[in-house]
Amino acid sequence: MRDNGWDDPFESLVSLYEQHDIEIPDMSALYKVGTGCSCQHINFIIVKHHYRYNIFNIVINFQLMKLNYIFLDNTVKLLYLSSTLDPSHAFT
Repeated sequence: MRDNGWDDPFESLVSLYEQHDIEIPDMSALYKVGTGCSCQHINFIIVKHHYRYNIFNIVINFQLMKLNYIFLDNTVKLLYLSSTLDPSHAFT
């Protein structure tokens, strides 16, 4: 999910923005932190990098930590194995 899970939610968000005529932010612009003073900008990163790595991946890591805390290893294996039995993708 961390490696390949960004594109689908991002594309659906862009299509939602386009449907409702909402301005899409420039994801290749520089992400700025602080009051705007250039002395506060240590790392120059783009907006897409900030949202993908600093927010999206942190949320996924947080959810994984909570799931690992709640479920035992055997339960996770059972859930994973039972998900492979889902016939909804059998004919695609």
